[in-house]
Amino acid sequence: MAEKKDLSTAILDGRNKGPNKLVCEQIPHDIDDNSICVMTQAKMDELKIYTGETVVLRGKKRRETVLTVIKSEDETQADGEIRTNKCARNNVRCRMGDTVQVKSLTDCPNGVKIHVLPFADTVEGIGGNIT
Repeated sequence: MAEKKDLSTAILDGRNKGPNKLVCEQIPHDIDDNSICVMTQAKMDELKIYTGETVVLRGKKRRETVLTVIKSEDETQADGEIRTNKCARNNVRCRMGDTVQVKSLTDCPNGVKIHVLPFADTVEGIGGNIT
């Protein structure tokens, strides 16, 4: 007979319920590109994502950003984490340690580089019609 689960502590059992839910961490400082995220090869194989593929990162409140995946060179990185820089984390409204969803972007052509630019900072103080 199946043992009954204690539902009062169910939330503490695990943060990640699906294979595409990863914990956001800081990217290595030698990579200063706003359009890059770093994953382990094992996690990329599990999600059927290859190096250089474009993915959608979805954070809190369904905020999304588009990033390019590269393979991690760091052996200490866990399979359940994705490393991004501060600009990408701000776009999806998450902090280090928060859970984000990763999904392959299939209808996007292969790109060389993605530019993630701050918009609010560039138009601050400008008057008149900007279109």
